[in-house]
Amino acid sequence: MEPNQAVNQSSSSSETASKKKRNYRNRSNKKKATEENSTVDASSSTAADKKKVTKDKDTKKAAITKAPLKGFKKKVVEEEEEGDQDAEGCFICTRPIEYYALGPCNHRTCHLCTLRLRVLYKTKNCAYCKAEAKRVVFTTDSEKLYDDYKRDDTPFYDPKYGIRFETESMYKDTMILLQHNCPEPECEEAFENWHELKRHVKQVHHRLFCDLCIRNKKIFAHEHTLYTKEQLQKHNLEGDSTFNKEDETGFSGHPECVFCQSRFYGADELFEHCRDKHEQCHLCLKKGIQRQYYANYDSLEKHFKQDHYLCMYKECLDNKFVVFDSDIDLKAHEVNVHGNGLSRRKQTEARRVDVNLNYGQPRRQQLQQGQRQPIRLTPEDFPDMNGSTSSLNTRVNSLQLTEQDHWPTLGEEPSSSSPSNESDTGIVSRHAAALDGIADMFKNFEKVVKFRQLTTAFTSLSINAETYVNSIYELCGKDADFTAKILMSAKDLVDNRTLKSDMVRTWNQLKNPVS
Repeated sequence: MEPNQAVNQSSSSSETASKKKRNYRNRSNKKKATEENSTVDASSSTAADKKKVTKDKDTKKAAITKAPLKGFKKKVVEEEEEGDQDAEGCFICTRPIEYYALGPCNHRTCHLCTLRLRVLYKTKNCAYCKAEAKRVVFTTDSEKLYDDYKRDDTPFYDPKYGIRFETESMYKDTMILLQHNCPEPECEEAFENWHELKRHVKQVHHRLFCDLCIRNKKIFAHEHTLYTKEQLQKHNLEGDSTFNKEDETGFSGHPECVFCQSRFYGADELFEHCRDKHEQCHLCLKKGIQRQYYANYDSLEKHFKQDHYLCMYKECLDNKFVVFDSDIDLKAHEVNVHGNGLSRRKQTEARRVDVNLNYGQPRRQQLQQGQRQPIRLTPEDFPDMNGSTSSLNTRVNSLQLTEQDHWPTLGEEPSSSSPSNESDTGIVSRHAAALDGIADMFKNFEKVVKFRQLTTAFTSLSINAETYVNSIYELCGKDADFTAKILMSAKDLVDNRTLKSDMVRTWNQLKNPVS
């Protein structure tokens, strides 16, 4: 063999060997990769299977927990309750007791009333003694005490409402009431929330719920009333008696806010809404005018301008509610608060108050019209020893007394307190104080206005003293004591002493008539 051939053979054999080695390594790597892939697939399939099993379990569990309880036949229950006349009645609802609800105070009610109190009214107090009952027992025993119940006696427990049950059937019968059961008597469907129940009622029974009753009425879902569209409108406007002759609740509809065009469950809810969202005049409230509201402050401000005395200065308009019940109070406010910006003349005008009364002639003018002559008495004017007084009576009867010289009657002030000695400011202040006092006594705006009209007519001689006194007596409800107080204050409004004397004399004659 030649050397070159030997070299070629050796080189080819070495190449063949290296190829075999590479092929072997490739086969080994492929096998390992295949095994790894199969392992990964097996593990992933195992994990997926586990997830699927877990998901199936969760689905089954959810289906078990979410599935509505069945068997709630409302008509049968009502017939059974009506037929069981011998059973003990609940002192709250007077219905026969199926299960007793027993609290730590050992007072018993039916389980429906206790459930209603704990679930709907959110209270755990005993309906009889008001003692708090954190836990209650639902039982069929009518005599066993609360402390005698052991945990084994009540194995079923609802922690949310603190209720223990003797049997599983009792527990299920109670829990079924808490579902959103369809109110239709023949329907046994139940749902998890109000949205699903309302959709079911609308689609299946073609009826509607009253949303206001759902939010406010303390009854279970199956106890609500279903309405047609027309019946629901009548229910809101007039109540159920218009289409249900058996309705004896006295419900007359849900009241409506005239400003918002929205309805509320009852008068209390409407009152809260108007109090929080709308305006009310505080001055009218003081006069006893209730339930008068305004949409906003702009409409209330118009009321202030029309019926009261609103301060028209910009700072007071910006502050709002700067309003007064009388012109006197407004002018006093303007002088005290805004007086620095007024001239002396305007301040004087602001202090001037028109009390709408006519004043009598001043004392000085009355004296100029006729001077009073002094009375001179002689010894013949005194009675003799035999008691004769004829000369004195003759003397007195011959005297010519002017209107100013009439002797005062009971309650009249002496002549020394003449109004002519008072300044104009003093007279106005006296009149204002008298009017304020009379207004406080009447506590009625219409009566105060009527009193001022009568007083003005009397002081202007449009009516006489008898008509004036009788009118005041009628205005005071024919209350003699109250009339006397009013007339006593009215004396400060009458500056003419003759008119004042006539008023007092007429009142004395009316109060103490001479037989």
